[in-house]
Amino acid sequence: MVVRVSLTLSSLYVGALLSLCRADINMAIQYILNCGSEVAGSCHGGSASGTYEFVKHGANAWPYDTCMNYAACSKESKEGFCADADFSCSAINTCRTCSTFTAMGGKCVEIDHYPNASIAEYGSVAGKDVRAPPPPPPQPSPSQSPSLKLH
Repeated sequence: MVVRVSLTLSSLYVGALLSLCRADINMAIQYILNCGSEVAGSCHGGSASGTYEFVKHGANAWPYDTCMNYAACSKESKEGFCADADFSCSAINTCRTCSTFTAMGGKCVEIDHYPNASIAEYGSVAGKDVRAPPPPPPQPSPSQSPSLKLH
């Protein structure tokens, strides 16, 4: 599977990301379970290509995992606390923020503009010309002290 991801960022996040070197970006799997289960699958199974198809043609924006924590539930799940919570596809189940615990008077609200990624293209790669990725660079031995290089 080959995927090219296009990032759509607000200016608020651009400065933070530019200051980081090689920042990992994790996507909200719970959003896929909430909104893309018909194409991508559910807690009971699915496919990577279905996920990419949903994001490219259905959602057009995939929020970061900081928007929607993974709960391991989809809307048809009845196990554990899943049956008692709302996992429908809605604005609050796409990206949210919560002020504090509900027992302390807090509440959760949806976020309309959030960091996200979109899928520019995806597809399968097969055949004898498919190359394995290069091996990772060798790790320094304990006797070598690591050095920092800035570019």
